[in-house]
Amino acid sequence: MIGEISPLVQGGSVKRRVIVLHAFGAVLSAGAVGLALGVLGLTITRILPESSRTPLAVLLAASLMVAGLSDLRLIRLPQLTSDRQTPGSWLCSLGPGGAIFAWGLDLGFILRTRIPYQSALIFPLVGLITGSIRDSVLVMAMYGFARGAAVVTTVLASGSRSAETCTMYERRKETLRSFVGVLAMGLGLGMLLTAAVGS
Repeated sequence: MIGEISPLVQGGSVKRRVIVLHAFGAVLSAGAVGLALGVLGLTITRILPESSRTPLAVLLAASLMVAGLSDLRLIRLPQLTSDRQTPGSWLCSLGPGGAIFAWGLDLGFILRTRIPYQSALIFPLVGLITGSIRDSVLVMAMYGFARGAAVVTTVLASGSRSAETCTMYERRKETLRSFVGVLAMGLGLGMLLTAAVGS
Protein backbone atom coordinates (compact mmCIF):
# COMPACT_ATOMS: atom_id res chain seq x y z
CA MET A 1 0.00 0.00 0.00
CA ILE A 2 2.86 2.44 0.73
CA GLY A 3 3.94 2.34 -2.91
CA GLU A 4 0.43 3.10 -4.07
CA ILE A 5 -0.17 5.95 -1.61
CA SER A 6 3.09 7.76 -2.41
CA PRO A 7 2.04 9.19 -5.83
CA LEU A 8 -0.89 10.91 -4.09
CA VAL A 9 1.35 13.32 -2.16
CA GLN A 10 2.65 15.48 -4.99
CA GLY A 11 1.11 18.88 -4.25
CA GLY A 12 1.56 20.96 -1.10
CA SER A 13 -2.14 20.95 -0.18
CA VAL A 14 -2.37 17.23 -0.93
CA LYS A 15 0.63 16.61 1.34
CA ARG A 16 -1.11 18.36 4.21
CA ARG A 17 -4.28 16.38 3.59
CA VAL A 18 -2.33 13.11 3.52
CA ILE A 19 -0.66 13.91 6.83
CA VAL A 20 -3.90 14.92 8.49
CA LEU A 21 -6.09 12.10 7.14
CA HIS A 22 -3.57 9.30 7.61
CA ALA A 23 -2.41 10.33 11.10
CA PHE A 24 -5.99 11.08 12.19
CA GLY A 25 -7.12 7.61 11.10
CA ALA A 26 -4.29 5.92 12.99
CA VAL A 27 -4.87 8.00 16.13
CA LEU A 28 -8.64 7.43 16.00
CA SER A 29 -8.47 3.64 15.73
CA ALA A 30 -5.64 3.27 18.24
CA GLY A 31 -7.52 5.54 20.64
CA ALA A 32 -10.59 3.31 20.27
CA VAL A 33 -8.44 0.29 21.15
CA GLY A 34 -7.14 2.30 24.12
CA LEU A 35 -10.70 3.00 25.26
CA ALA A 36 -11.53 -0.72 25.25
CA LEU A 37 -8.28 -1.61 27.02
CA GLY A 38 -8.81 1.18 29.56
CA VAL A 39 -12.29 -0.08 30.47
CA LEU A 40 -10.98 -3.64 30.76
CA GLY A 41 -7.93 -2.51 32.74
CA LEU A 42 -10.02 -0.42 35.12
CA THR A 43 -12.24 -3.42 35.78
CA ILE A 44 -9.23 -5.67 36.39
CA THR A 45 -7.47 -3.24 38.73
CA ARG A 46 -10.65 -2.86 40.81
CA ILE A 47 -10.95 -6.63 41.15
CA LEU A 48 -7.27 -7.35 41.86
CA PRO A 49 -5.77 -6.45 45.23
CA GLU A 50 -3.34 -3.49 45.54
CA SER A 51 -0.50 -5.94 46.20
CA SER A 52 -0.77 -7.31 42.64
CA ARG A 53 0.34 -4.03 41.03
CA THR A 54 4.06 -4.59 41.68
CA PRO A 55 4.06 -8.05 40.03
CA LEU A 56 2.16 -6.57 37.05
CA ALA A 57 4.75 -3.79 36.73
CA VAL A 58 7.57 -6.37 36.88
CA LEU A 59 5.81 -8.46 34.21
CA LEU A 60 5.45 -5.41 31.99
CA ALA A 61 9.11 -4.45 32.53
CA ALA A 62 10.28 -7.97 31.73
CA SER A 63 8.08 -8.02 28.61
CA LEU A 64 9.60 -4.71 27.47
CA MET A 65 13.14 -6.02 27.95
CA VAL A 66 12.44 -9.27 26.06
CA ALA A 67 10.75 -7.35 23.22
CA GLY A 68 13.68 -4.92 23.16
CA LEU A 69 16.16 -7.78 22.89
CA SER A 70 14.12 -9.14 19.99
CA ASP A 71 14.06 -5.76 18.22
CA LEU A 72 17.84 -5.51 18.65
CA ARG A 73 18.02 -8.99 17.09
CA LEU A 74 19.80 -10.40 20.13
CA ILE A 75 17.12 -13.05 20.60
CA ARG A 76 14.62 -14.49 18.19
CA LEU A 77 10.91 -14.47 18.97
CA PRO A 78 8.06 -15.65 16.78
CA GLN A 79 6.21 -12.85 15.04
CA LEU A 80 3.06 -12.24 17.04
CA THR A 81 1.24 -10.02 14.57
CA SER A 82 -0.42 -10.72 11.26
CA ASP A 83 1.45 -10.68 7.94
CA ARG A 84 -1.59 -8.97 6.46
CA GLN A 85 -1.02 -5.72 4.59
CA THR A 86 -3.65 -3.05 3.98
CA PRO A 87 -5.30 -3.98 0.66
CA GLY A 88 -4.18 -1.90 -2.33
CA SER A 89 -7.71 -2.25 -3.73
CA TRP A 90 -8.89 0.30 -1.15
CA LEU A 91 -7.40 3.02 -3.35
CA CYS A 92 -9.85 2.15 -6.13
CA SER A 93 -12.87 1.47 -3.95
CA LEU A 94 -12.46 4.38 -1.49
CA GLY A 95 -10.67 6.98 -3.61
CA PRO A 96 -7.42 8.71 -2.58
CA GLY A 97 -8.68 10.54 0.53
CA GLY A 98 -10.75 7.62 1.77
CA ALA A 99 -7.94 5.13 1.17
CA ILE A 100 -5.40 7.25 3.06
CA PHE A 101 -7.77 7.65 6.01
CA ALA A 102 -8.72 3.95 6.00
CA TRP A 103 -5.06 2.95 5.83
CA GLY A 104 -4.40 5.02 8.95
CA LEU A 105 -7.38 3.38 10.66
CA ASP A 106 -6.06 -0.04 9.71
CA LEU A 107 -2.59 0.68 11.13
CA GLY A 108 -4.01 1.91 14.43
CA PHE A 109 -5.84 -1.36 15.13
CA ILE A 110 -2.59 -2.76 16.47
CA LEU A 111 -2.91 -6.46 15.47
CA ARG A 112 -4.56 -6.14 12.05
CA THR A 113 -1.39 -5.44 10.08
CA ARG A 114 2.25 -6.40 10.33
CA ILE A 115 4.22 -4.49 12.97
CA PRO A 116 7.94 -4.30 12.19
CA TYR A 117 9.03 -4.24 15.85
CA GLN A 118 7.95 -6.41 18.78
CA SER A 119 8.21 -3.66 21.40
CA ALA A 120 5.10 -2.00 19.95
CA LEU A 121 3.09 -4.95 21.25
CA ILE A 122 3.76 -3.70 24.79
CA PHE A 123 1.57 -0.63 24.22
CA PRO A 124 -1.66 -2.62 24.76
CA LEU A 125 -0.21 -4.06 27.98
CA VAL A 126 0.60 -0.57 29.20
CA GLY A 127 -2.92 0.55 28.28
CA LEU A 128 -4.36 -2.43 30.12
CA ILE A 129 -2.50 -2.02 33.41
CA THR A 130 -2.74 1.77 33.76
CA GLY A 131 -6.07 1.40 35.53
CA SER A 132 -7.14 4.64 33.84
CA ILE A 133 -9.30 4.98 30.75
CA ARG A 134 -7.80 8.40 29.97
CA ASP A 135 -4.21 7.16 30.25
CA SER A 136 -4.95 4.07 28.19
CA VAL A 137 -6.53 6.14 25.39
CA LEU A 138 -3.56 8.53 25.52
CA VAL A 139 -0.94 5.75 25.36
CA MET A 140 -2.66 4.03 22.45
CA ALA A 141 -3.31 7.31 20.61
CA MET A 142 0.42 8.07 20.88
CA TYR A 143 1.10 4.63 19.39
CA GLY A 144 -1.33 5.35 16.53
CA PHE A 145 0.23 8.73 15.83
CA ALA A 146 3.75 7.29 15.83
CA ARG A 147 2.73 4.47 13.49
CA GLY A 148 0.94 6.79 11.07
CA ALA A 149 3.64 9.47 11.19
CA ALA A 150 6.40 6.94 10.41
CA VAL A 151 4.69 6.04 7.13
CA VAL A 152 3.73 9.60 6.18
CA THR A 153 7.20 11.06 6.79
CA THR A 154 8.78 8.31 4.71
CA VAL A 155 6.40 8.93 1.82
CA LEU A 156 6.99 12.69 1.96
CA ALA A 157 10.78 12.31 2.28
CA SER A 158 10.91 10.14 -0.83
CA GLY A 159 9.58 12.99 -2.96
CA SER A 160 6.57 10.87 -3.99
CA ARG A 161 8.70 8.45 -6.02
CA SER A 162 7.09 5.05 -5.44
CA ALA A 163 10.19 2.92 -6.04
CA GLU A 164 12.26 4.99 -3.62
CA THR A 165 9.49 5.06 -1.03
CA CYS A 166 9.51 1.30 -0.46
CA THR A 167 13.32 1.16 -0.29
CA MET A 168 13.46 4.12 2.09
CA TYR A 169 10.72 2.62 4.28
CA GLU A 170 12.61 -0.67 4.62
CA ARG A 171 15.84 1.16 5.48
CA ARG A 172 14.13 3.40 8.05
CA LYS A 173 12.26 0.44 9.49
CA GLU A 174 15.53 -1.23 10.53
CA THR A 175 16.84 1.97 12.13
CA LEU A 176 13.54 2.49 13.93
CA ARG A 177 13.52 -1.14 15.10
CA SER A 178 16.92 -0.67 16.75
CA PHE A 179 15.87 2.64 18.31
CA VAL A 180 12.64 1.13 19.66
CA GLY A 181 14.60 -1.87 20.99
CA VAL A 182 17.03 0.34 22.94
CA LEU A 183 14.15 2.47 24.23
CA ALA A 184 12.21 -0.61 25.35
CA MET A 185 15.27 -2.05 27.12
CA GLY A 186 15.92 1.23 28.93
CA LEU A 187 12.28 1.66 29.94
CA GLY A 188 12.04 -1.95 31.11
CA LEU A 189 15.23 -1.63 33.19
CA GLY A 190 13.98 1.62 34.71
CA MET A 191 10.67 -0.01 35.64
CA LEU A 192 12.44 -2.99 37.22
CA LEU A 193 14.64 -0.67 39.29
CA THR A 194 11.62 1.36 40.37
CA ALA A 195 9.74 -1.81 41.38
CA ALA A 196 12.79 -3.06 43.31
CA VAL A 197 13.18 0.25 45.19
CA GLY A 198 9.45 0.48 45.90
CA SER A 199 9.15 -3.01 47.38
